[in-house]
Amino acid sequence: MTLAACGGPPETQPAAGLSTARRAVTTGPDFVVTEIFVPGLVSGNFPEVFAFATVCNVGFEEGLPTVSAYMSTDPVVTQGSPSNPSPDTYFGSASGSYSLSPGLCETIHIGDSPWPTEGVFYLGVFVDPQNTIPEVNEDNNTRVSGRIAVGYKPDLIVTSVTGPTSAKPRDEFTTQVKVCNQGPLYTWAKLELYLSEDTVITPSSSSSDSPDEEVGYVNYIDLGSGKCQTLNIHTYTERTGTFYLGAVVAPVNGEPELSESNNSLADSRISIGEEPDFVVSAITGPASVELDSFALYSVTVCNQGTAGGSADFELYLSEDAIITPEGPDRPDVDHLLGSHSTYYLDPGECRTQEVGGYARSQGTYYVGAVVNGDRDIDELREDNNTRVGDRLSVGSGPDLVVSAVTGSTLDSEYPLTASVTVCNQGTAPNLTDADVRLYLSLDPLITPGAPDAPSPDYTVGYEYIPSIDPGECRTVSINSWAASLWFGAHYVGASVNESGSWPEELRSDNNTRVGNRIGIGDVPDFVVSAVTGPVSALPDQAFTTSVTVCNQGHWPGGTHVQVYLSDDTVITPYTQYDSSPDYYFGEGSTNYLNPGECQTLSIEWWNPPEGRFYLGAVAALGNYRDSAEVLLDNNSLAGNRIGIGSKPDFIVSAATGPTSAHEEEPFTTSVTVCNQGTATDSPSVDLYLSKDEIITPYSPYSSSPDFNVGRGYMSDLGPGQCQTLEVEGWAFVPPGTYYLAATIDSGGGGDDERELFLDNNTRIIEQFTLTH
Repeated sequence: MTLAACGGPPETQPAAGLSTARRAVTTGPDFVVTEIFVPGLVSGNFPEVFAFATVCNVGFEEGLPTVSAYMSTDPVVTQGSPSNPSPDTYFGSASGSYSLSPGLCETIHIGDSPWPTEGVFYLGVFVDPQNTIPEVNEDNNTRVSGRIAVGYKPDLIVTSVTGPTSAKPRDEFTTQVKVCNQGPLYTWAKLELYLSEDTVITPSSSSSDSPDEEVGYVNYIDLGSGKCQTLNIHTYTERTGTFYLGAVVAPVNGEPELSESNNSLADSRISIGEEPDFVVSAITGPASVELDSFALYSVTVCNQGTAGGSADFELYLSEDAIITPEGPDRPDVDHLLGSHSTYYLDPGECRTQEVGGYARSQGTYYVGAVVNGDRDIDELREDNNTRVGDRLSVGSGPDLVVSAVTGSTLDSEYPLTASVTVCNQGTAPNLTDADVRLYLSLDPLITPGAPDAPSPDYTVGYEYIPSIDPGECRTVSINSWAASLWFGAHYVGASVNESGSWPEELRSDNNTRVGNRIGIGDVPDFVVSAVTGPVSALPDQAFTTSVTVCNQGHWPGGTHVQVYLSDDTVITPYTQYDSSPDYYFGEGSTNYLNPGECQTLSIEWWNPPEGRFYLGAVAALGNYRDSAEVLLDNNSLAGNRIGIGSKPDFIVSAATGPTSAHEEEPFTTSVTVCNQGTATDSPSVDLYLSKDEIITPYSPYSSSPDFNVGRGYMSDLGPGQCQTLEVEGWAFVPPGTYYLAATIDSGGGGDDERELFLDNNTRIIEQFTLTH
């Protein structure tokens, strides 16, 4: 990259895992654009900005690649011609340095063309744009870059909106909204939360009201360039019905943005009312049965509504993935296996029951279940009652599947050793050997070959597996020296019965499986195996993060390490091409690491920002996109969370209580609370009995489906201190089996400012039986 940018001699490298035996046509080159290098942000006075494209020849003959590039305001980039000009903006053209041999790649400098003044754009690169070179495949010559923001303005976007599936009218519920600033300029923003009948969120303005209902807002959000914030908005509504939860973010005082079309998002649905809402959450059962045999399945039905109730559910066999329940005004499209009642389900409760019937027709079918198919029960939603599970084969014969395939990174001196497990999930054994073939693939899709259509993947070995009885599995090892010929990153995959030695298989569409991704080459492979640090810190306090880096490749080498604070578990390093949405706060370098060797670095941070973060690290950052490693997508890791600020952080570190009690009689629970935060406070402890493992504390704005049966108060608890409290409970609730749980500071109304973290305040103690 650097040599090409400086005008030096071009570099070529092996096409990373691109086999030259990929097509049925065996003459000519085949050019593909494997990567585009452009900046993600272009700000300030940059009249000319670089653009590079890596082109690989995956064909069978050499050829000189040429490329052209166009700028577009959307990801659909259209190439132009003299007779048909492109609607997009021409960026530039370039040719390779010399004819590119099969299996090699070159990074081509497209040019330093002027960029638009401002906006959001995409760069599309076309190789052999005029189709002047006959290629093996003419359909793989295009690649589009990621989003490019040009200009010195903020660019706000809502990336996710998640909330509960149901709520009662006037009961408080919490919606989590993540907003980001993708532009280069810091800004303050306001966020508004809406309930909408469609996915189009229309905010109110000074001139018009919104057709959607605004149910919450955050007036000021502090967003620097590339930064994100996740907000918890507590709200309620008096309306009833099913709505989309959507959010709109915009700069305070109407500050202009790079793009004004990406400020809203509708990302989840919520039903408001006082009715049940039944859904089929899981279907499990056999993969095959003999004709006229009994097929028994486990069906799990949940009530995700706000009121209790019961309904009937039915199990069907269908020739397609659309389940049509029987009824007086509906045709009998699918075959009814059996039916059952859910019995009474409280809100949030699930129940698994077995149901089945006789499979009367030979073939392969989808298994599906429908709850409340006759619409006998009023529900919050009627469009979520159906679920399709796995497929069932009915008949006599084997059904061979690859259940697992794994391989390891290797260099040119060692063969690829792969372990392949084959199972027979049919109803009869395969009486003769079946072939198992090992593949290397550029993508997580294994495509077996045929006489008239060779596989696009590279076959590197095969083995035969003897007869397997129904329900049994066998594992074989396949060694391949041929795999060492293909430098780069590959998926390991396998197929069974590719030769069709068992045409009587019940199914032939489930014979392949893709396994893990490996790197092949005489290079190191660095991974971050551990990232640890404190769980809390003050904003003006220094703390140290420990990062362990290992070389799991077959070649020695050293690497560079950077440490970040991230809003999520995705750690994104900054590079010379792109900024990072995470907070960079330190770096270090390892010694020379031999294969299999690890080293732990201690990296110190001063004056961290306030907030809740994940500690994360990235290795192999020298140029990050170069070929120093085969695998570059396994170099980052998110470690523990850290809360930064002057607040407490209470957790229930231990709790013991009785397994049973008589109704209306007291019982005692011992609860140990620790403060892993940075400030002193005096928490309270509540005891709850719940029908499930989801504990929902009361708040000033909403009720709870669980039962609060006791409360205790603690004295001041300083940072690092723990205290054990004996809490007396009184169970004035119906007899039955519950989960006994302890939670801290319930009833606080979900105020996010009380503690560094609020999602670690609850502990399930044990199952608890209340008797007469």
